[in-house]
Amino acid sequence: MISFYILLFLLCCWGLGRRKPPASGLDRDTTLAIKGIFIFWVFIRHVSGYLVKSGYTFSRVGDSLFQLIGSCSGQLIVVMFLFYSGYGVMEQIKSKGNDYVRLIPRKRVLQTLLNFDVAVLIYIALDILLGLNISCRKSFFALIAWDSVGNSNWYIFVILLCYLAVYACFRAKRFFDGLDAEIVFVALFFVSFALSMVKPHWWYNTMLAFPAGMLWSKLRKQIDSILQIRYYCALITCMLVFCVLYILPWEFHGLRNNLLGISFATVVVIISCRVKVGNPALVWLGTNLFPLYIYQRVPMIVFADLCGDNMVRIFPVLYVVSCLCLTVLSAWLYRFVRISL
Repeated sequence: MISFYILLFLLCCWGLGRRKPPASGLDRDTTLAIKGIFIFWVFIRHVSGYLVKSGYTFSRVGDSLFQLIGSCSGQLIVVMFLFYSGYGVMEQIKSKGNDYVRLIPRKRVLQTLLNFDVAVLIYIALDILLGLNISCRKSFFALIAWDSVGNSNWYIFVILLCYLAVYACFRAKRFFDGLDAEIVFVALFFVSFALSMVKPHWWYNTMLAFPAGMLWSKLRKQIDSILQIRYYCALITCMLVFCVLYILPWEFHGLRNNLLGISFATVVVIISCRVKVGNPALVWLGTNLFPLYIYQRVPMIVFADLCGDNMVRIFPVLYVVSCLCLTVLSAWLYRFVRISL
């Protein structure tokens, strides 16, 4: 199974190069490529869960390293999605102002939810075909991403909360003029604290990467000035902060992991200021992030049911490759069912 991480590594190396300063590391192609890296990583992590369900023992050559990489990376593999989303939203607000903010409920929240609901209906139909009993209550909560019918849901719920927080805070901007992104950060801190009371840790322990991306956008000129003068000092400092947070044993309602995620995103962005990352494959993966994330579990469920545990356990590589091919196909087909408002 380690071969899939090797494939990911080779994808990262394709097109790798050095960038001459000044470069922001937040241009469109770079962010898409990095998102492509992490959505592939998410796929590997998700499909490994179905291997575990099949009884696969991870006893082959490289499997120990495969598990180690998975356990060490944790929730960090989704941090960049949230960070780049927050950065992108703030850039749009800086460019379009209140015109963009007014459209957030329709263009960001409702559009995302409707496209998510199309996928949920497909999962419900799939569950019915497989003979699973799905209650109306579960289906309803699945449609608002609070529950799951076999699909991935927590990230969608969290990103919708982030969009709503941005809308609410910027509409009330007159009460705290000049502190817009900071107030979003504070608001989402309390939202993450509330979620920690009712949901597992992965629902809330990366959420603050979103407002961190907004703050980076807001302070971009100052940050770029620091990086031009003290690039290596900033990089080493952020890496040390990340390492210290990583090894610390304490946790308080996801606060440590949120800070860990922010420091991780900062390190990635600083590195991408000097290291060119990207190729057509990674950019395509990043461009199709939403369907790749939402629909990847469909082939995992279908092939696991059709083949049975024994086949998945005996031929894990064939199972993963089949799931990957169908996931890529579903992302290509998504353009025909995508809802735009």
